[in-house]
Amino acid sequence: MAQTIPYLDVASNHSIWIVIVCSLMVALGSWALHARYGAGRVLGVLAPVFGGSLVVATLSYLFMLSCTLPAIGERLLHVQVLSSDVPSVFEFWYMIVYPLHSQAVGFFHFTNRTIIISNIKFEIDRVLGLSLWAIISALGICKQIKADRAERDKFNSSLKVRLIQKGNNAPLAPEPIADESGRTAPGVTDPEVPAATSSWFMPWKTAAAPGNATA
Repeated sequence: MAQTIPYLDVASNHSIWIVIVCSLMVALGSWALHARYGAGRVLGVLAPVFGGSLVVATLSYLFMLSCTLPAIGERLLHVQVLSSDVPSVFEFWYMIVYPLHSQAVGFFHFTNRTIIISNIKFEIDRVLGLSLWAIISALGICKQIKADRAERDKFNSSLKVRLIQKGNNAPLAPEPIADESGRTAPGVTDPEVPAATSSWFMPWKTAAAPGNATA
């Protein structure tokens, strides 16, 4: 495109221009597809827009295809549609994504029904397709952006958690395990029970008997 712009067509063929533009495009693509940076927002917009067009094109094709059934086309809609009259899915999709440069296809175009406002003719199939495409894309974008924002908030909050807690929240030392008589053996501790820090919880350290006391 730069080669068609005056004063840029000469610079676009220069090696410095090619290196700078290609480097920026690689950096932009890496940012747009990285999970922690722009992937959630970029793909959260592009994927619903592209997917919404495919959904609308498929629904339009299925509706037109169902009109070939006598129970729906002839009895319900009072129109006879042959299998050869049903456009392909690509024709429906092309009508939606290129509304100004494509031929309208669909049930209303087949039955020659249009909307005329101020001497301007509007194809009903195109209007319905674009409207449904906008609604599906908007709903998908809102959901994807909301999910990406929640994921980013969760990731940012996890960075604020202390690795070493202070004060009353600090983990206590393990408590010694008592035997059947209720006495605790030195050096044997239970890692799941916090230890008591006072000296009275050490029954193996008994005081000397009065008769054995030395002068």
